[in-house]
Amino acid sequence: MNNRPRWETDSVSKTESVWISRISIFCLTITRIEDENNRIRVVSMISAADDDWTIKIHERIFDFLSFVIPSDPESRLGDGSREEQKMLAFTELFLRHQIEHMLYPEHKEREVIQADVDFAQDRRRSDPTFYRMLRYALSDEMNGLRGGQYLALLEAAESALPVDSLIGDVFNTLFAALGEFPDSLLQEVFPNLDAELKSRVLGEIYRRSRDPSHSLLHRTHDLRLTLKLFALLTRRNEREAVEVFRSFMDRWGLVDLLKELDLPETTVDAETQEELLHRFTTALYAHLEETSAEPFMRPPSAAPSEQ
Repeated sequence: MNNRPRWETDSVSKTESVWISRISIFCLTITRIEDENNRIRVVSMISAADDDWTIKIHERIFDFLSFVIPSDPESRLGDGSREEQKMLAFTELFLRHQIEHMLYPEHKEREVIQADVDFAQDRRRSDPTFYRMLRYALSDEMNGLRGGQYLALLEAAESALPVDSLIGDVFNTLFAALGEFPDSLLQEVFPNLDAELKSRVLGEIYRRSRDPSHSLLHRTHDLRLTLKLFALLTRRNEREAVEVFRSFMDRWGLVDLLKELDLPETTVDAETQEELLHRFTTALYAHLEETSAEPFMRPPSAAPSEQ
């Protein structure tokens, strides 16, 4: 599906008009994620190129929906079997999640998870049937869904209990799953993760590169992937790169990573973190240019900006 939707705004509320004005400025594509090696443990992700966004849906969910959504455009959604209704309710939940990331890229992953909970509780009050079908979908593992953590979130919200720790559980599961992605897919979706997720994914892959229980081949691969993601980050957003770099440095230190780039330990004595990041990225680009089989593009300028 690839089209620029046309929206009518005459009879919609002010809030809906804002939502429509935001969504109408970009092109949206929905694609199927192939998972032949069973390495992808998320339902959907997003990637972007300029104002063209792509929602990537795991093959199991995508294929199931191809049977649920009527081929006749005059047919109504949600009037079929319970199986159809519960999957359509679940689809509305995860599409709403990704659309919020697209419309409000400044929102953090934890905030969007909280918005999922708020959305579900609003539907519990306004449309009990929808909410019941959503719970059925999350509790049914027949289609490969593992919705236990989201169910726990919904149950806590129903009882007006704190959900921060439960949101943390969902977040931790997500960054661990992202760390297992195939390299090409991870590099597609990485730029659209928030700074905390970027830092945690980088840390997870770097942790594996230092794990002596893994083979040298796998550790080398994970170290190289860490460096590629750092390079991708610094090319896209220098300000966010400083934030992620600081978080990574606080958690893992830099001495061992600098050694991999043939930088002396005295590099960490840079006057500012921006200067340290500049020294690190300069060595990083040089290393990738020398060792990459594929062409590697430097950013226009890797120098720190003057304040």
